[in-house]
Amino acid sequence: MSDLALLLKNNSDIDIIALTETWLNDEWQNETIDLQGYRILRKDRQNSKRGGGVLLYVKDELSLQPLNTEFHNSNCEIVRGLIRIGTANCLIGCAYRPPNSTDEENFSLFHSITEMCVRHPNARLILVGDFNFPHIDWKSNVFPNSSKLLEKLLQDCLLQQHVLQPTRFDKILDLVLTSKIRASEIEIEHLPPLGKSDHDCPSIKLAASALDLI
Repeated sequence: MSDLALLLKNNSDIDIIALTETWLNDEWQNETIDLQGYRILRKDRQNSKRGGGVLLYVKDELSLQPLNTEFHNSNCEIVRGLIRIGTANCLIGCAYRPPNSTDEENFSLFHSITEMCVRHPNARLILVGDFNFPHIDWKSNVFPNSSKLLEKLLQDCLLQQHVLQPTRFDKILDLVLTSKIRASEIEIEHLPPLGKSDHDCPSIKLAASALDLI
């Protein structure tokens, strides 16, 4: 928490922070992880296995509608909300896919993301998270068999993936997926790992035009 507070002190223009593998559970109340000036959206791991969990910090002044209760798949580690900026709706989400996920778990997560896109077809989408697909060649868009469900998701929902540099050692594990946002309107910068993490922190900047009405 002290590292997060220092990050915000040095970068006061950060509107949203997305965290994966929070390791939170019911014993951790929001008051214990509060960041002044931000609302919390979180989804803790539901089973007894430790680890996992996702969280979004969203600036108080942003008009935020939490959406997790809108979806019925409680097993997926994904949290999402709808933000209204001017005349534009922006659908934001953070997901975590464990590296040992089964085909059934993969299908469940990707179906949940598809449902998100279908229910809010006119919203800009920004979905980030650790998807743990180390063998995809994102520069050539070559997907091994183990990631074909992700490839289908990108095609079905017309999603674009913007992270092209490694985020953990020599692998791209942390992704930024968008729809209705042009590549020229988004800038990705790799910040150093936070705390004891060994993942880079992708920093996302959106051009104002990305939030104009299409």
